[in-house]
Amino acid sequence: MDSKRILIVFSAVAVLIGSSCKKDSVSSATGTTTTADETTTVAATISNTGTYTYTLPSGNYSVTTPAAHAIASDLAVSNTGTAAFTYIPVADFTGTDTVIVSPADTMGMPGGCRHHDSTASRKIAFHITVTASK
Repeated sequence: MDSKRILIVFSAVAVLIGSSCKKDSVSSATGTTTTADETTTVAATISNTGTYTYTLPSGNYSVTTPAAHAIASDLAVSNTGTAAFTYIPVADFTGTDTVIVSPADTMGMPGGCRHHDSTASRKIAFHITVTASK
């Protein structure tokens, strides 16, 4: 009798976990795009003597795909808790560089199961076009 109760509870928990990890397409009013795999794409253009900074939604992040052509491509958290991504290209580089920033896996589960309505649960792919300074 007790093993049946345990099986029922285990089955209910498995259903709740599976249904809470669905991923949806999300439209963005900021001009960025978000795909069903929860990746938000941000396109930016700067000169090769410039600096690009992007304020991230609240949460913990890490760079999972580093820049190939940058002297700085960092995440920093201010003393107020605001997270920002900063990119500074190599001086003579022109072209496109890509950096992917991912949220910390707050659930401790492989695959990063996070609540699908939270912008902090999405990877952010920065496609930064660097032009020659004038």
